[in-house]
Amino acid sequence: MRFLVIASHRSADIEAGIAKSIERLKREHICQTLELAGLDDNETADLIGGLGFARPSHQLVTTLLEATAGNPLFIQEAMRQLAQDSAIGERGGYLVTTMPASHVR
Repeated sequence: MRFLVIASHRSADIEAGIAKSIERLKREHICQTLELAGLDDNETADLIGGLGFARPSHQLVTTLLEATAGNPLFIQEAMRQLAQDSAIGERGGYLVTTMPASHVR
């Protein structure tokens, strides 16, 4: 029987027990790891645009990067939440948020 397991985690948020398990798995010849960095400013702006939001401001991109560490899934969910909470709007032709990064979920 063949199966595939995919797991993701933030290195900074990992518990000691889970970290030990991951290190043990990495030593197995059947395990492959791929470390990914978070998205940068341009990639985040492109993702926001790809989600249907036009012209994200530098302020919005910076806020999302601070809140999500560039994780694409978290950026997508944060944008969904900001839109649902009516916490984004247009200013000077660019999309901005009224929420500080500490309030973005």
